[in-house]
Amino acid sequence: MPKNISIYIPDELLKRMNKFQEVNWSEIARDAIVDYLDGRIRIDERLRESDQYLNELRMIRNQFMHNLDNFENLQRMEKAFELTYADNMKVDVSIGLRTVSQIELAFKIFNLLDYDLLFDRLLYEFKLIAKGKILASTTGSYLRRHKINSRGSRSFSDYVTIDSNILKVITEKILPQESDVSWNLSASSYYDSERGIIEHSIQEDGTIAHSNWKKWYNSWLTHLIT
Repeated sequence: MPKNISIYIPDELLKRMNKFQEVNWSEIARDAIVDYLDGRIRIDERLRESDQYLNELRMIRNQFMHNLDNFENLQRMEKAFELTYADNMKVDVSIGLRTVSQIELAFKIFNLLDYDLLFDRLLYEFKLIAKGKILASTTGSYLRRHKINSRGSRSFSDYVTIDSNILKVITEKILPQESDVSWNLSASSYYDSERGIIEHSIQEDGTIAHSNWKKWYNSWLTHLIT
């Protein structure tokens, strides 16, 4: 229902208004009230949005702190499992020379625990060394998941490709001196278990006789020619 309201107008302002007799001051006052209300509503909405945004930021922060606590707890758990179970894991590593300048890394993991493990991933660095000098270094990963039963084992392989220039240097400069080529593997393997996450470190090294290396290199050259 429409309603009339009274507005106090000072004398000075009234004199100025009287100069414009044709103006409907009631309509202007009504429009000014509408403009104020529209602006006030927009401000209130922005304040509500701001409050909502701040609440969301607080929720994100709380979740982040919660996740950070969980991550730190997980790190402590992983460290504890590593210290507890490092002696109950065994990994055998061997290598094989393949054609097309590839070296096969063969892994066999033995689970000596009283419960099953789920192999999750293995991250490694492989080096070829001759006369104390690193000739080639590469990193790789094996990311397939395998179940390893309690007191059981699991075998798998990954492949490392050696640059042809490195092969040539080793074969033409190192092997004529009847020097063997050494290899070194540093790796970390990770497992899921009923007790949590287990990390196991691997350090293996060995030697490739210069005669075996030369046979492999000649086979690789033959493969390229054919």
